[in-house]
Amino acid sequence: MSGYAVPDPTPPRRRAIQLGVGAVVTGLLGAALYRTAHRIEGTTVQGTLEAPSLGGAQVTYTLVYPRGVDARRPVVPGGGQGSRLPVVVVLHDLGGDSSVVTRLGLDEALGRAVVQDGMAPFALAAISGGDRWWRARPDGTDAGALVLDKFLPWLAALGLAAGAEHRVGLLGVGMGGYGALRLAQELAQRPNAPEVAGIAVAGPTLWRTADAARQQDPGVFADAGDFERGDLRSAPDALAGVPLRVECGGEDPYLPAVREVLGALRPPPTVTVTAGGHDLDTWKPLADGQIRFLGTSFAAGGQQVAASGGYPPPHG
Repeated sequence: MSGYAVPDPTPPRRRAIQLGVGAVVTGLLGAALYRTAHRIEGTTVQGTLEAPSLGGAQVTYTLVYPRGVDARRPVVPGGGQGSRLPVVVVLHDLGGDSSVVTRLGLDEALGRAVVQDGMAPFALAAISGGDRWWRARPDGTDAGALVLDKFLPWLAALGLAAGAEHRVGLLGVGMGGYGALRLAQELAQRPNAPEVAGIAVAGPTLWRTADAARQQDPGVFADAGDFERGDLRSAPDALAGVPLRVECGGEDPYLPAVREVLGALRPPPTVTVTAGGHDLDTWKPLADGQIRFLGTSFAAGGQQVAASGGYPPPHG
């Protein structure tokens, strides 16, 4: 994961279908599947991108814009020309894909926060990284590079605030919780990369030792040295000053490792123990809190909606 790559202007593969009251978007969004929700979620755009770091495979992405944002020109409503919309990159769990934003109800949570509560808007963006732990694998694939070197520059090319001069949010669950924390450390140590506005993770899959990681997935790390490089404790100060929300189920088998590994960070974040285990049923009820936390993190850095009367109340 070296360098911050120039965006690839090639549009997604033209395989899209028009649904509901949506319309097909051209340009960088290609002919992506594009729908407008009938409730308060806003607009969802789905399509595929080529993933060079995954052997050139086509992978799916999902973008969610709150109501009032034009997906063809994703700027802050009322913010004036060039006011790019902030974005939170969502990393999925083991066995998941870019549909994580809807499986967790993050689209609905974003709609409630923005439309009902008047929170400054931002977008959600997820991409399918496979079961590769959002890092370089011994087999040569690298789902972390997919996010840092492909997806973020592509989002910036769409017009979202994902370039080197911007601040992005990260959200992850399970395997994606580990990925969000590790990629945030990577961004913090890269020149010419976005700053991290805030991180929200639930049930992050963390390990105390390389042996514990190998028991989870023999291919996640090549050897003990590779484990040390991928361990969050290898860069304990990298996230200092970054707002961090960590939640973990009281019955989650990874809770002891979460406490130990994150306890080594400086400063150590608070780990809030919730009901439940290591599954979607545990993580889905956390969506509203995660969205509001990240919205507050953006606002703390000056990402505010210009005075424009805010959003109208939802109808129906």
